[in-house]
Amino acid sequence: MDTQTLDLSCPRCGYDLRTHVEMAADRCPECSLILPGVAREPAGTYLERYAHCLAAHRTRLRKGWHDQASGGVDWSSPLQLVETPRGHLTLLFLFIAVLIWSGVHPRDRFTWMLEVAPAVIGVAILMATYRRFRFSGLAYALIFVHACILCVGGRYTYAEVPLGNWIRDAFGLARNHYDRLGHFAQGFVPAILAREILLRCSPVRRGKWLAFLVICICLAISATYELLEWAVAALILLSRVHDRALLRSGAGAGPSCGDRDAPGSVC
Repeated sequence: MDTQTLDLSCPRCGYDLRTHVEMAADRCPECSLILPGVAREPAGTYLERYAHCLAAHRTRLRKGWHDQASGGVDWSSPLQLVETPRGHLTLLFLFIAVLIWSGVHPRDRFTWMLEVAPAVIGVAILMATYRRFRFSGLAYALIFVHACILCVGGRYTYAEVPLGNWIRDAFGLARNHYDRLGHFAQGFVPAILAREILLRCSPVRRGKWLAFLVICICLAISATYELLEWAVAALILLSRVHDRALLRSGAGAGPSCGDRDAPGSVC
């Protein structure tokens, strides 16, 4: 059979997968659809069997949750709703809505900025690299949940989140444990992202080494985040100590920059 007549296009976006199939790629480079795994032996019929698997997958997509003709979606599979670019855009708009809500009269503006900054930076990076590297729907859903956790914590501060207070009072806990939810997301979500990047962009395969590297990456991210928090807290504390020292020495009550004609003004 002439292999040039085989339909080796992506079942979702129509991208020509011929070169990528021969390289045994596991995802479509255009839409990140997971490609079927086909044994390479016997080699003479590999492309034919691969084309048959793609055709079967294309049929399932058309009859299932993603109907390319009518745009229908099977609502019994919620996670598959975020597998498409439209689903990714929906998550982006929902995040922007949550971000705006969290920024309206937060308990402490500076704390809000510190808490939502990682989410905003992360979303900006995802948008900038979207065409070159597209994560799975599960990864985007987890990123959205983590971003919402950060926004809620930034609005109320982690110690005063109403849901955490309700759980504390209902179960007789000693304090608000919403921060533990944030810590769990801070370790779990980066683990999924690191695992997906390693599987798709490195020679590492599923096994003990993959788990070890994912754990190392998560520990490094958490340690870096804690060091940044410590540095900011130390800077704030040092600034307050410095302000008190200035007041005790009398320098804090000196002429301001607005008093240009006052004696001792340096402006």
